[in-house]
Amino acid sequence: MTALVIPVKRLFQAKTRLAGVCTPGQRQSLCLDMLRHMLRTAEACSLLDLSAVVSPDEQLRALLALEFPAVRFLPDPGDLNQAAMTASRTLASEGFSTMLFALGDLPLLTSEELDQALLAGQEHPLVLLPDRHGKGTNGIILSPPDLLPSFSFGADSLAAHKAAAAAVGLTPAVLHIPGFAWDVDTPDDLISVRSGAHLLQAGRK
Repeated sequence: MTALVIPVKRLFQAKTRLAGVCTPGQRQSLCLDMLRHMLRTAEACSLLDLSAVVSPDEQLRALLALEFPAVRFLPDPGDLNQAAMTASRTLASEGFSTMLFALGDLPLLTSEELDQALLAGQEHPLVLLPDRHGKGTNGIILSPPDLLPSFSFGADSLAAHKAAAAAVGLTPAVLHIPGFAWDVDTPDDLISVRSGAHLLQAGRK
């Protein structure tokens, strides 16, 4: 069985780096819209058995309940790396064979790209899905979910995840997929996604 896990902060803490161009309400709406997009995308993905959200926000659970009744909420123990570790151990203990842990701000992700990533996960025990700068990790696929002893999300996380894999004797596959590469953290990210620059750089015409 294969699960997608998406971590989400409390909505009032969402996307603080966009504070100069978005009001708090706009930031919350943006965060929620991107999450809904990812969950709808996951619903159309034939290779997923479960979609789960890791969040401490009870309001978020209520907002998603009617539209996505099958989505599961997992406990949020703290920061991003703790959330990934808790999710990986929970899914492994329940018999899941694979976990895709993907950040919740990927508004361009398609179900075809999800399938592409998960198919790679069937060939490789560890798949890293970088951001477009080649430094961050916007998604990680592990088979089994608890394959790594720790996670390294944060600054230069791609290199850190490679090092963590090497420490346990693994060479990860690194898959560059546009929908995983284009996250929204900064005003420039938001402008680029909305303007369509991503289509040119990703070769989608």
